[in-house]
Parts: sequence; structure tokens; C-alpha cells
Amino acid sequence: MRRTIGLRYRRGGALLAVLWLSAALASIALAVATRVRAETERSATLVDGMQARYLAEGAIQRMIVANIRRPGLLPSAQRLEFPTGSAIVEILPASSRLDINRASPDDLARLLLALGASPPQAAETAAAIVDWRTGQTSAVSAFDSYYLQQTPSFRARHASIEDVEELLFVKGMTPELFYGSYVRDGLGSPTPGRLTARGGFRDCVSPQGSITSFDIAGIEPALLLALGAPPAGIDQFRRLRATRPLGPADLPQVQALMGAAAPRLRYGGNTIYTFRATAFPKSGSARRTIEATVKYFDRPVDVPFHVTAWRETSTSDFANIGGLPAWR
Repeated sequence: MRRTIGLRYRRGGALLAVLWLSAALASIALAVATRVRAETERSATLVDGMQARYLAEGAIQRMIVANIRRPGLLPSAQRLEFPTGSAIVEILPASSRLDINRASPDDLARLLLALGASPPQAAETAAAIVDWRTGQTSAVSAFDSYYLQQTPSFRARHASIEDVEELLFVKGMTPELFYGSYVRDGLGSPTPGRLTARGGFRDCVSPQGSITSFDIAGIEPALLLALGAPPAGIDQFRRLRATRPLGPADLPQVQALMGAAAPRLRYGGNTIYTFRATAFPKSGSARRTIEATVKYFDRPVDVPFHVTAWRETSTSDFANIGGLPAWR
């Protein structure tokens, strides 16, 4: 009798041990499966991102070469087809931006106001930009004193601005003003009630820009507003440019929408262009927008162009549009 009871206890203990071991193994298997699934999804996301990046890079390189053969004659946007996806490339001449080294304080202040700065902030930041690009005098300016009191302290450049990123150090400039933000039903929103990327100060100015006439192919809505264009005309212009590339024949129609800004608009760039490519891979939902600024040489040289700037992250009105005709 006792032997039978002891045998039952041993069998019950063995069964309990087997159950605990099974539960432990099931927990380990579940943890491993979860980890493998997470790593698989992470790898797929990385692959999609890399594929979108290389699509955008390939599209930029193709259009850089195409612009050598047809300088200044390409439409403002092109759709390129590749075996693994497509890309939309915007061609933005430097002449569609305000020259940061020659712009007047009033033009700078109006642009900052158009980007959302308050009147006091716009006036102060415009004055600080002029001080930053003006040669050093014997006296220390109020802006110099402000910079020297910062931690870490620094000095104003007091020379021509070579890269717009310098303006991040200027008194009054904020990251939101400089890089832009997303707005709902804001300036030039093509779809009411939808969040739309609003460009920042860096998208409206360039060391190689213009101060007299501006190319409609790549001009930002905020700069149009600063030039005196009415908001309603800017809305129509942005819808037009987001649906198809602009060409020389579109200039009269655009000027008719721009009011006081019309005399300062033209079509055609110069020797410096920014190529902004947005990639649409066939597999996955990743989107990638990359920019490259290119200087073309108008004299015979071994290398006909030079890439002066490269941005791995950017925004585009074409990020959710796929209806442009393919370029040949």
C-alpha cells in the first residue's frame, strides 16, 4: 500500500516537472519567435529604406547628366522609371531663391514674416543676418556682445555667407523658422484639412540666389508672399505645380495669379541647380527624398559639374503624388 502511494507521488512529481519544463520551453520559443519576427520586420524596413535611398540617388545622378545635355531646358519636375520603382525629381534653379548676401533688410524681414515670425522677431533676425554678413568694424556690435555671452561663446562670421546653415547661429533664428514645419490649412495647402509641409528659411534663400527676378520652377510659397503675391494666387500656383511640371508656356498664367509679385517672376535658371528626388519603390511603402545642389561650368573642363551640397533628408510636395508622366 505504502509502495503504491509512493509510486503515485513520484509519478505526480515527474508529471509536474514535465509540465513546468514544457511551460519554460514554450516561453523560450515564444520569446525567440517574437525576437525573430521583430528582427525580420526591422530588416525589411531597412531594406525598403535603402532601396528608396538608392532609387533617389540614381534619379538625381541621371538628371544631373541629363541637364548637361539640355541645360536649363528640362521641365521643373520629371518622373523616372526604374526596374525596382520610380522617382520624381524636382529641378530647382538657384535663381528661384533670394540671395542671402545681397538681399535688403526689408526683403529679409518680409520673408521671415511670411514664414511665421512675429514683427519684432522678423526685424531683429533680419538685422542680425545683415550684421553677420557685414565686415568687422572696430566697434563691437550689440549682436557680437550677445554671441560672446552664450555658452559656448562664439563670434559672428562678419563675411559673406557661404552656407545657409550658418544662419542657425544668428540671433532670432529658430529651428522651426529655419527648417520649416507642418501646417493644417496653411499657406498654399493643396488639400483643406490636411497636414502640409511648409518650407523654412533655408528653402527660400541661397548664397547664389537672385534679388531681382525669380524662377517659378522652384520658388517657395513663402517667398512669393514676401514678394507681394496674394494668398489665393499662391494656393492656385501650388496646386498647379503639384500636378504637373511647369514650363516656359506657364509663365503668363502664373504671373496673372501673383499680383504685385508678377514683374519679379520669370522662367529659366542659371548654372546652379538643386535636384530633389522622391523615390517610390515597387515593394514596401518607404518614401525617401534627397537633395543635391550642383554647379555647372560653362567652359570646357574635364568635369562639367560639381556637387556643392548633399542632403539625405528633405521634404517635397510630390511625396504622395505619382501621376507625372515618365521622362524619356
